[in-house]
Amino acid sequence: MNKNLQNLLRLDGLVLTRKGLELTGSQLSAGALDDLNREIDKLRRRLPAEVISQYDRLTQKYSDPLAALTGDVCQGCQQRVSRRRALIASHTHRLFQCDHCERFIFAASHAPDYVR
Repeated sequence: MNKNLQNLLRLDGLVLTRKGLELTGSQLSAGALDDLNREIDKLRRRLPAEVISQYDRLTQKYSDPLAALTGDVCQGCQQRVSRRRALIASHTHRLFQCDHCERFIFAASHAPDYVR
């Protein structure tokens, strides 16, 4: 799997974890929340600036800025992407964006087990 995609998936998972903890009002030690924030910062630094910039824009628009591509359908917006994009995504581990919603998309078959 592409390192950028892998780091982006991990980052999104940690961000969602942090949001969930904030929403539920879970009582965490300051150290545990600090550790989570440090890991998020570390992953953000590993990604290219343009990827982080787009990710930040998408998180303002969607609660799920990353979506699996099942066949040629983006699971974020349920729209078909171009056949070319779907074909390339299914055969590579590159980072792509949906033609319609601009979410980062990845072939479901290339997703790590924790995303499936």
